Amino acid sequence: MGWSPEKRVASGDVRDEALMAVLESVIAQPGVGVAGIGTATQLDETVVAARVEDLVSLGVLKARDDTEQGWSLVHPRSALNGLLADRERRLAVHMDELAEARQLVDRLSDVFANGGRHIDSPGVVTLRNRAEVTERLTDLGREVQNEVCSFVTVQPPPQAAVDGRELDRLLLDRGVTLRMICLEAFYRDAAVARHLIDSAEMGLRIRTRPTLPTRMLVFDRRVAVLPLDPSVSGEGAVVIDHGTIVHLLHSLFEIHWKDSDPLSATAPAQPAVGPRPMELAILNLLALGHKDEAIARSTGQSTRTVRRLVAGLAVTLNARSRFDLALRAAARGWIDSPFD
Repeated sequence: MGWSPEKRVASGDVRDEALMAVLESVIAQPGVGVAGIGTATQLDETVVAARVEDLVSLGVLKARDDTEQGWSLVHPRSALNGLLADRERRLAVHMDELAEARQLVDRLSDVFANGGRHIDSPGVVTLRNRAEVTERLTDLGREVQNEVCSFVTVQPPPQAAVDGRELDRLLLDRGVTLRMICLEAFYRDAAVARHLIDSAEMGLRIRTRPTLPTRMLVFDRRVAVLPLDPSVSGEGAVVIDHGTIVHLLHSLFEIHWKDSDPLSATAPAQPAVGPRPMELAILNLLALGHKDEAIARSTGQSTRTVRRLVAGLAVTLNARSRFDLALRAAARGWIDSPFD
């Protein structure tokens, strides 16, 4: 397989050094083939061939015509600027949509947690206790006809998980599509992973992500249910049937769905080089200025775990502060620069 910018984190310094050595050799002697490059760089020919393929896939090298041995060179800025500009544009749109939706979720949660008061408006109803939430979810489950989409950021107790599976089975038997995105951290717990795999085999469509903005349910793209307080599980909810807001929340789900990993029969593999997915998620949130408590909520970790991981990353990168840690992670290409 060819090298791509997406694989940079997992590529490692050794591979990068070989890539640079091959490119320097071709620049010095464009007419030399793989064997000649191997002699000049003292690299194995299989390594040379693989790095040449990487450079060709990037558009930096082009094979000469059949009458001439060697390679034609294309300046990396010319070869890659278009690709990078396109990725930056798509990322900017993605981040704007996420920021808008996250701001809406935060504002709703702040308003409805304000002083413990019961505040409702057209299209929005506040449920103040677990019994009210359970009753409304039961009603929505009976009324749903096509699809339920959900963000799951809290692991349910074992009995609640069993009860939930029975409800899921009833919905599936009625032809309702169930799509769920859960935190990647859940899948690293053997018991939870087994429950998720069993649910997927039953018919649920399940994906995972390192982070999620909040718990959420969307029924038939017409009603959304959010927690009254994202930091407290099961203590109330906000039920929204305002069309514009529900459309925005469903769009938020679709964005995360496209950017998530389908469930597999084994836990996600850790990269050989670079940060683990959870560490990478924490670094990205850290670079955006989130505090430990907010990072913990988004990743499904405890605040203590987040602080331990941040401290470990700081030691790894010899960072003197959280800001310095973000800068050093960006310098290694692990995350985008905080100044971009």
